[in-house]
Amino acid sequence: MTAAGTPKPPLLGPEEESVLRSFVSDGTVDCDAILEYLGSFISHGASEGRFTEKDAHRDLGIALWVAYACNNEGDYEHFYTACDWLSGVEDLAKGCGRWYYRYANALMYCGRPNLALEYCERGVVEDPDYPWTWLTLGRLRSHFGDRKGAFDAGRRGLELVPGDYEFLSLMADIETGATIEQMEMHLIDPEADASFNGPDRDEREYESKMLAVQGIVCDRVNLERIKEGLGVSGWSADHPYCTCLMEREGGSLVVTFMMNEAQLSKRDPSSIRSIIDSIDVMDARARGHLENRVGSHPSLYGLSIRPDMGVRLSYVTSGSDDVHTVDFNSDLELLDNPNGGPFAAIVLLREPRWDPSEIVRQLGERWGIKLADPEVSGESLIAAFEGHILAVSLISSPVPGNEASDAAAGNYMWPEGRDVVTAHTAHLIVAMVNHDGDPVECGLTFVKLVDSCLRASDALGVYENDTVYRPEFFMMEAEGFRSREVIPVLAMVWIGMYRTSEGVSAYTVGLGSYARDEMEVLDADDESYNVMNFLYDVVYHMFLTGTVFKDGDTFGFGPEQVLTVNRSAGVSLDGYTLKLQYPGRRDTGSGSEGNDDIA
Repeated sequence: MTAAGTPKPPLLGPEEESVLRSFVSDGTVDCDAILEYLGSFISHGASEGRFTEKDAHRDLGIALWVAYACNNEGDYEHFYTACDWLSGVEDLAKGCGRWYYRYANALMYCGRPNLALEYCERGVVEDPDYPWTWLTLGRLRSHFGDRKGAFDAGRRGLELVPGDYEFLSLMADIETGATIEQMEMHLIDPEADASFNGPDRDEREYESKMLAVQGIVCDRVNLERIKEGLGVSGWSADHPYCTCLMEREGGSLVVTFMMNEAQLSKRDPSSIRSIIDSIDVMDARARGHLENRVGSHPSLYGLSIRPDMGVRLSYVTSGSDDVHTVDFNSDLELLDNPNGGPFAAIVLLREPRWDPSEIVRQLGERWGIKLADPEVSGESLIAAFEGHILAVSLISSPVPGNEASDAAAGNYMWPEGRDVVTAHTAHLIVAMVNHDGDPVECGLTFVKLVDSCLRASDALGVYENDTVYRPEFFMMEAEGFRSREVIPVLAMVWIGMYRTSEGVSAYTVGLGSYARDEMEVLDADDESYNVMNFLYDVVYHMFLTGTVFKDGDTFGFGPEQVLTVNRSAGVSLDGYTLKLQYPGRRDTGSGSEGNDDIA
């Protein structure tokens, strides 16, 4: 409230509302774009002093948009986020049917159907003409055994939206005694619903929806079986996950089930028990995987179990805040991300304009890439290519804060870059998720995608690998690959440079996307361009031959040259990196700090 006792004006004005509505079209919702736009709006508003982040969390309009995107995203973590935002503005929501509907649905999917029912009952009193609260109310009344009340809710919904498919489905489901989980497996469009539940359905989409639906109703009996089999203490539920402590030799282990209790209660107790019984075996494999990477004996402190029954072990080392993780699949086989990726870049735009159809044309005519059934709208392009997923989204606002301009300032090959990219007013998020492909080949495809985005828009820069590339430079690298088959190393990996009192040092950023460790050259006694060329040649050789360097390897660029590779804690970068011996140095070193003198 203001000093005069009247409500504060909404933070989202007509322009912001128009942008947000543009992310909803043709029955699709670009949830990521909505959330990123709101994040950017809040960040800019807070940094400019127009309002505080606390003000943003107390704004009904922002909370409703956050919840709309999160509920449409449709996974447990986003439903939990929707609950958090909406609960903070409950006192502002009197008479707002949308608030009650969105809050009730988020509560339901967070495993709280009892509370969801309470808010639905209140919502239809507060705003009886908002139809969709009646829909959720009908499902919840049916779930709790109020068949007559469920039919009444359905009939009221059909009065408000005659012939609506969802309400017709609700009436049919009540008649047949469908469970609330079965009711929630419908889509709003009859054709889409038939396809979604049909024999040719998209299994990945179906399983994702099924996982979310599993989070509604908890099987308390089976949950207790799981907990009894664990022999755990300190149980904490749904914050947002389920956590507990397990005693084992060497101390307590924090166990996290990356689910709410309802989702966990749908799991097989024997499968959970099998994971627990395999901790020692997984621990031994994980330590072998971490050998020569963490610098000292790591301590196992955490076990996380994903909904797909995959496992993550988390380790810490004495005297360090670094956390090291090792992942296992549902068969408890160690995962080492051999495919690399995912790949992502941000194309900074002068104006919030682009032409997705031109990107498709550039990919086809310039690179010979024919996208399979691309989904094109005014704000996004999503398509498949050779099993990989390519996506481009338009965000009609700058990258939040000074992140892009600060990154551009570090590009020693583009001194004026910071001033140039400061003028960007929008950006494209360019991403590619690779599936079982060679990481270098996937990276080359990603270069083609970014190049096509640059040629189809008025771009000021490419923000990738912690720097911002000049568009002309990136396209020149891509053209060298297209016309002469020269691997565009400098468009795939950034080579950073700096000078110390001991010489010139260089490092890579981006090799992690290619399932390789980042590399460093430390304190080379040579000219900067020679050091850069050396590191460039090593990366080029790796990409060309498929080499993956490991600790203790040797290499050389001639029959007499033998250079060593050592893996240790990064000097220029966080984490562990490969230190390459520079020609003329006897060892790779570990930095420029040196040892203390011994008196």
